[in-house]
Amino acid sequence: IATHGDSLYVSCGDDTVSKFSLTDMWRVRRIGGRGSDNGQFYHPRQLTTDPIGRVFIPDAYNHRICVHDPNLNHLYNITLQSMTYPLDVKIPDDRLYVLCSNAYVTVLT
Repeated sequence: IATHGDSLYVSCGDDTVSKFSLTDMWRVRRIGGRGSDNGQFYHPRQLTTDPIGRVFIPDAYNHRICVHDPNLNHLYNITLQSMTYPLDVKIPDDRLYVLCSNAYVTVLT
């Protein structure tokens, strides 16, 4: 679960990610489904947002971080050779911290 402004983002157990309005808790948009194309996921995990509202979604079994705009439109993917099953992402400063299943943390600037 992550928030930005009036939005709540949730990765669900059915390989989807949903955006809810914090004002009334109505689902605004849902994306995904199992797959490896842009906008699809295979076991999305603990997502986060950055200060400008981009949504960073660890896509564990596709070994990537999917980046979407605040309306959940796909922007780009981040893939690294060392990124094995990304589980969690955080942006406590200007860097992206990625925790992978092998307990390895990758820091991206």
